[in-house]
Amino acid sequence: MAELFVRVVNMSITASIVALLLLALRYLVQDKLPATFCYLLWGTVFFRLLVPWSLPAALSIFNVTGGDLPQPTGGYVVTLDYVESGYVPVHAPDTRSIFLVLSAIWLTVAVLLGLYVLLVNWYVRHKARTVFPLRECDELLAYCKTLVPVRQRVRVYHSSAFPSPVVLGSLHPRIILPSSMDFSNRRMMIHIFTHELTHIRRMDFLTKKLALLSVVVHWFNPLVLLCYHLFSRDIEASCDERVLSVLGEEEKVGYADSLLSLFSHMRTSWGISTLAFGETAIQQRVKGAIGYTRLSQWRLVLLSALVLVIGAVTTTNPLPV
Repeated sequence: MAELFVRVVNMSITASIVALLLLALRYLVQDKLPATFCYLLWGTVFFRLLVPWSLPAALSIFNVTGGDLPQPTGGYVVTLDYVESGYVPVHAPDTRSIFLVLSAIWLTVAVLLGLYVLLVNWYVRHKARTVFPLRECDELLAYCKTLVPVRQRVRVYHSSAFPSPVVLGSLHPRIILPSSMDFSNRRMMIHIFTHELTHIRRMDFLTKKLALLSVVVHWFNPLVLLCYHLFSRDIEASCDERVLSVLGEEEKVGYADSLLSLFSHMRTSWGISTLAFGETAIQQRVKGAIGYTRLSQWRLVLLSALVLVIGAVTTTNPLPV
């Protein structure tokens, strides 16, 4: 268990270096980088948090930060160790005991957090039993599926147990809407369906679970929680961009109105706000929707190249010394 804990600590350190670089980039460019590319770049952090091995490469940024660190080789892949798994001296029983206690604490908290996540997931699915089909929206959903094609069969339901639109399920996804919503507002319903279908198409349910797993495993690192928070916001903001790219820039004011209507409905009916619809988050999403402009071809190519370069230098390990 102690060796496993050391491996997790090393992964957390490397991921923190990548996260700090992305946060610095985020601060420097402010709102100039589309949320979709921020969303993609978070994948490099979660890769570092969950995958203990990587390919060695001369272009790795860790050639600068980790040149003098112990780097055991493993064939075609190498691990990057800031703390050696066997660094605790055999003749220092007190030190070893402390380290074993820390390992036990880490594992205990991780297991408890994992059980809590499973309990919350069960509770949400339990609430989903009290949903009712919303057949009158089938035609509108079919129209939205021509805009955002998905392979799965998607059904729409409504329930008084959910404060905001949500997607549940992966193989047979269900879009669940609050029962108190105005389902006759065709424009807002198109915005909601297009947004939720984008989540389904991109399999955001999977990336969100992997990101949450990172938080559970690396609970001792507050930077991971910050990354998860920003990642969750970028998921929603990138979906907003996708909706506007499909519906057209002329819809951005109407889409911003839909976001404000949903936020107002949640605050009035429930008195709560979720991570995606918190007051600060909704302000950023509305600002992003109103300021949305379709990327030019050259800028799209440039940003795609930037994502590939950043991904290459942050997900690879230094060459073994």
